[in-house]
Amino acid sequence: MSVNNRFVYDEKTSTLYAPDGTFLKKLFCPKAKQWNQLLVGPNETRWRGCKECKEKVFDLDGVSFQAAMDLLLNRWSTACVHVSEISTNVIFLKDRNAVRRVEGASDDPIKIKTVYGKADIARGYAMGYWPDVRIIRPDPKMNSKITVGQHPVTGEVNYSHDYRKSFREYEDDEDSRTDGFKEVHPFVSYYPYHKSEPVAAFLVPKGLKNGTRVSVDDPIENIIGTTWNQGGGWKAGNIPGYIENNKVVLELNKVKVSHAVG
Repeated sequence: MSVNNRFVYDEKTSTLYAPDGTFLKKLFCPKAKQWNQLLVGPNETRWRGCKECKEKVFDLDGVSFQAAMDLLLNRWSTACVHVSEISTNVIFLKDRNAVRRVEGASDDPIKIKTVYGKADIARGYAMGYWPDVRIIRPDPKMNSKITVGQHPVTGEVNYSHDYRKSFREYEDDEDSRTDGFKEVHPFVSYYPYHKSEPVAAFLVPKGLKNGTRVSVDDPIENIIGTTWNQGGGWKAGNIPGYIENNKVVLELNKVKVSHAVG
């Protein structure tokens, strides 16, 4: 019977676990150091040194499983560990929405990732990005609407964002609901991009020259891309721009607004 001696790394939470699921360590470098930036010791393959925090950073592929467990379970240890994405000693639980480092160069605009909240901004910084931090400001012109209906017998709840699909019942009105749902809350407007924290950032790869072409799919600012004759507006996407002193300058004059009717 084989024994599982592979660690488990949850990419979404940056957490390392023992094979049996025991929490070991949060892997987060506030100095945003990469393995190849650390100091190589003479005749040493198990660890490298960090001149910023003066700690040893142990490679999980360079130390034995038991030595790594002893290190990680020692409550007095402040040592760091390095996990390679191609490690045979670690099982990776991938985060499909994680920010990836930009590799290589291309004539196409660089896609800029948008992150929300202090934790994801810190995570982007730790991965080597320059966070172009901005404040989220709700805009009354950027809104949606919702009404709520409920079945008086079953209790089932339904929703509508379209004035033509109201839960109110009117005589001789073909647009009124006839499926038994009754209106419990009339239409109300709301800001559809609410976040629990008012900070966000564009993650800019470090070292980009001024003038580098970029594209932003998810702008932090309320830049309208679509309007509806029933009212409301929604964000534009795929906005072109360029880099100026590690900041994203969006070219708003190139945004095309679509006007929906219905």
